[in-house]
Amino acid sequence: MDIQEKESRIAFLENLRQITYMIHSAENMDDIFLYLQDPILSLLDAERITIYAFDDINNELFSKYIAGDFPMEIRVPVNKSSIAGYSAYMKCSVSISDAYNGVELLAINHDLRFDKSWDKLTGFITRQALAHPIMHNDHLFGVIQIINKKNGASFTVYDQEAVKEIAEVLGLAMFNQKKSHRGFVEGLRRQVSKIKRLLKN
Repeated sequence: MDIQEKESRIAFLENLRQITYMIHSAENMDDIFLYLQDPILSLLDAERITIYAFDDINNELFSKYIAGDFPMEIRVPVNKSSIAGYSAYMKCSVSISDAYNGVELLAINHDLRFDKSWDKLTGFITRQALAHPIMHNDHLFGVIQIINKKNGASFTVYDQEAVKEIAEVLGLAMFNQKKSHRGFVEGLRRQVSKIKRLLKN
């Protein structure tokens, strides 16, 4: 590794550190869904990103995105039929060099498919894809999916390591958000029960 490569690597790691700090500093999941996308895309030199959360009641991944001035939601079943769904179902990283290459997808799993309908709807062409499960304490909290390197190349080992680290930090953030929400709800229930007891007396 020459001096230029070392400097590039140091800058890459510093940007990664800043992203992990931003995740820890986010006040809620909407901030993570909507406002951390650009820094991550810049870090990986990629075109698109989707950060999914796991809905354990419906066994689906869901994410939010901006359409015009309004936040919208997308949902994907957790199964082997999609790249993000497969990553969540198998709890493993998935790197695709050509999403339209059926042979490459079949080599990963015979049920794995790429849904071309979003490309047809938006006019955006998906080429490379990198998906990694968001986990904490062996529990699934979501999936982070990156689409297309701007230079057209496959995602590198450095990219995969960065996405893995981001996913780990997201897992902790989602766990804390869920724990905080659960604590709030339980506290609210205790307050309601207390008021009911006082009313009875």
